[in-house]
Amino acid sequence: MSEIQRDSQSTDWYLLTVEQTMSQLRVDSERGLEDDEVEDRQDKYGPNAIVTKEGRGIGHILLAQFSDFMIIVLIAAAIVSGSS
Repeated sequence: MSEIQRDSQSTDWYLLTVEQTMSQLRVDSERGLEDDEVEDRQDKYGPNAIVTKEGRGIGHILLAQFSDFMIIVLIAAAIVSGSS
């Protein structure tokens, strides 16, 4: 396991200043990473991309609203009280 991986798992990044973060990740704030370092890190950690999954459709979301037992009881009560 590399030093960056160990540090990233145990570091509260939100508590660090920008300078501390840059130092810990071994990045120059003026120049960034060298091209070969970018390739090495992408090979090791993968691309810097958010993986999205397919969302639920509107019908599924609507039907999920009626899956709770109490909602069904309230709908039944509304139907009974409306029919009398």
